[in-house]
Amino acid sequence: MTSNRSAEDLPMIADCIVSAHGGNSLVTQWTNCTEIGLRNDIIDNKIVQAIFCLLYTSIFVLGLFGNILVCYVVGRNRAMHTVTNCFITNLALSDILLCALAVPFTPLYSFLGKSNLFIYLFQQLI
Repeated sequence: MTSNRSAEDLPMIADCIVSAHGGNSLVTQWTNCTEIGLRNDIIDNKIVQAIFCLLYTSIFVLGLFGNILVCYVVGRNRAMHTVTNCFITNLALSDILLCALAVPFTPLYSFLGKSNLFIYLFQQLI
């Protein structure tokens, strides 16, 4: 899909690309731009981002705390060593891994866009 862009639109397009990539990336993708200018997504709203981060932080903390508590209770009480509780402990351990390895990256994915996430993380490592 092509569109006719005029020379007057070029500064707005350049600002869009620079702001979408933090100003220090050579990648010029249109992930956060419309045809001309910035997109108007609800996720770009700072209040929505704050609520999003608050909710994901509570999911992270409660998920870790609750599942570690399940593992602790089943591990400490001999009466709880049944096949069913072993299965529940296994599910709790997998949920701990999910909370630790997946939940923190969801807000990053949402705020930065899917193609920018790994570029951003790579830049932070360098």
